[in-house]
Amino acid sequence: AMDFLSLSQKSWLDSEHDDDKFIDCAGRKVVVIGGGDTAVDCVATAIRLGAESVLQFSRRLSRCTEIREMSK
Repeated sequence: AMDFLSLSQKSWLDSEHDDDKFIDCAGRKVVVIGGGDTAVDCVATAIRLGAESVLQFSRRLSRCTEIREMSK
């Protein structure tokens, strides 16, 4: 998870934003495994990067919330 967060930020900062060299989730289905703060950061980052859908799995029993649409 930390690799994804740091690499996505670094690739965005190092690229020229139109060279397709940055990590891009646009149109992809993303799965995040884990339920901690870092997992939630990965979900938010994938959504921000344009993921088609994001699914999060966790071992903990907790109240689940389904987000159908997020405003940008």
